[in-house]
Amino acid sequence: MKNFSDFKQSITSSKSILLELEEFKLSTLTEGNREHAFSLLDRLFRSLRVMESDSNLVGNSKVTHHLLPDLVPPIDRQYPVKFFYGKNLTSKYTPTYDKEEEPPLFIEIMNCFYTICRRLNLTESDCDKNKANKHFYTQSN
Repeated sequence: MKNFSDFKQSITSSKSILLELEEFKLSTLTEGNREHAFSLLDRLFRSLRVMESDSNLVGNSKVTHHLLPDLVPPIDRQYPVKFFYGKNLTSKYTPTYDKEEEPPLFIEIMNCFYTICRRLNLTESDCDKNKANKHFYTQSN
């Protein structure tokens, strides 16, 4: 991670994009607004500088998840990347990505999450832990 003042500066300099993205939720995106939301996410990803290393995919996605939890899931190499690109990562994305490959990879993964939400018809209520637990306990008794 960058030192705190650089980390803070990176986030505050992206404030206008973050405020614009605040209205979007992955579970309610439509074909009509997805392109706009993902264009903003691409700009945000390219503007954030939260990691000391050249690799930004994991750090940027996790920071963005904390800032926009209803829109961006955390992405890491262990689970989402392996799930979407295979165990051996023999796709165009290798375990260490070129810096210029990361923004399109991030958007590509976001499109995968979007597709999953749409195909499963997931809504915000599907993430309500209290409701899910209540449903689970009623079904198992």
